[in-house]
Amino acid sequence: VQTSRTFEDLGATLRAVTGSAESAAVSMDLVRKFTSGTTFQLENVSEAFITLLNAGITPTSEVLKDFGNIAAAFGKDITQMAQGFQCHNWRNGNA
Repeated sequence: VQTSRTFEDLGATLRAVTGSAESAAVSMDLVRKFTSGTTFQLENVSEAFITLLNAGITPTSEVLKDFGNIAAAFGKDITQMAQGFQCHNWRNGNA
């Protein structure tokens, strides 16, 4: 039940952020596929995806892979890396 609720919440958030149900479905599929090949949790990858999108970065699987690799190298979570990048962009007036 909790997993189902998590997917529903994520779907609603992605619809709001991407602007359409179709874009949200494509985004959800990308997040799911990426997460299945990593040790990251769905919630964390989803949050990183949304954070990057809000920072003006298109979070492709390659972008997520790069952020994931950097996070792993520093012993951090992918969400922390995305948030750090967003803060850096915000401070420098790029977001």
